[in-house]
Amino acid sequence: MTPTAGREKSLDFSTPYLAAPPGVVVKPGTRARDLYDLRRLRWAVLETSTLRDVVEDRVRPLEDPQVVGSRGDALALIDRGDVDAMLLDLPVGLALNRSAPDRYAVIAQLPGAEGLAVALPQGSSNAQAVDSAVR
Repeated sequence: MTPTAGREKSLDFSTPYLAAPPGVVVKPGTRARDLYDLRRLRWAVLETSTLRDVVEDRVRPLEDPQVVGSRGDALALIDRGDVDAMLLDLPVGLALNRSAPDRYAVIAQLPGAEGLAVALPQGSSNAQAVDSAVR
């Protein structure tokens, strides 16, 4: 999970273990050569994801993205053809592509990378052990 100030109010985080750029997940056959083409796609965004800001502020699609509560909801919209794309951390998007290549493809990687970290209950006695294992 990406640590944010809001999330740190209720969770503790380990040292980041991976820097992951955003990847554009679509149905196979969907094409976009550049940011202009990405703007023309219909997007789903997760309500609480840090990648929502990337779609809304950097991609700036022509149509307002559909806001959903979970990754599964967004993938269902792609499956039904209700939207064309969503952003996921690139390793997650590539894993989806590998596990279901007939359903999902990653067609682009956007610049920038978020640090992913282990989320722990606030005040967890395991924080030091998890940090040590991550390092």
